[in-house]
Amino acid sequence: KWIRRAAWALEKRLVQIMTWFDPCSPPDSKLSLRVLWWKAIAATDQSSPVFEKDGVTYDMLPTGFRWLVRYPFHPRWVHSIIEIRTAYLDQAIARIRSETKSSTKIRLISMGGGYDARSIRLQLQGIIDEAVELDLPKVIEAKRRLLGRLCKRRPDLNTSLPDFYPVDLTDIDTVRKTLVDVLSGNGDGNRRYQPQWYNIFLFEGVLMYLPEGDPCKLLQACRQALNDAKGAKGCVVFADALENIPNDDLRTARMELPKYGWRVVEWLPKGGRTRHMGRADMKYLGLDQ
Repeated sequence: KWIRRAAWALEKRLVQIMTWFDPCSPPDSKLSLRVLWWKAIAATDQSSPVFEKDGVTYDMLPTGFRWLVRYPFHPRWVHSIIEIRTAYLDQAIARIRSETKSSTKIRLISMGGGYDARSIRLQLQGIIDEAVELDLPKVIEAKRRLLGRLCKRRPDLNTSLPDFYPVDLTDIDTVRKTLVDVLSGNGDGNRRYQPQWYNIFLFEGVLMYLPEGDPCKLLQACRQALNDAKGAKGCVVFADALENIPNDDLRTARMELPKYGWRVVEWLPKGGRTRHMGRADMKYLGLDQ
């Protein structure tokens, strides 16, 4: 355990040093920024299932030290857990794309997306048609700086950037109203709601940091937003720690998620704090119409 704690402290310090002189870096080196580096390690490994040919995640890193992630001397520890959940989420979204009609457009709604580049990558691959991210204002401000540099390096990515909505995910009422605006097209004067959109709510390592009770309320708010935006359809894809499912038991999950308007379709628990991976579709019963 002491080796793990020492390695964790060293890694945290290294990220601080590597981003110290980066003018685009967020003003701290908290977890979201470190996750970006962990994802970049896997994304540059050609033997990894999440290897990126387009190099988007790598190009989000600062110029000076980013070459370090290209060398295969990193022990398979934390970044391997991130790799597993990244692979599952990407594949789950791709399966949804393959299951829908060609005329259906896919909108990815990342709940607390942090500094992740998934929305850009999946648009480049043609898996999704539009991306929306809800996060804290300071996180969105920091991510805009990172994406600004990314687009200077890669001008072709300007048309693949997500739409940002600054909101505290613990403010459930505001989250729900924001989602209804997104689903109804009210957040963009040039877009109007069309029934052929299919919406994917994405949770990756977010619910586990919310106060007790809020994860369930947030899942219900997503489902209710679909209900409020007349005719909207969607699902939830997650790699997180769901509330009230302590033993990773499928039977418990099938009993718990319908309380918030969702029906379990895929269930793949794993090790680590984000132990619940899966997908849940809309449940039409049990919600006020």
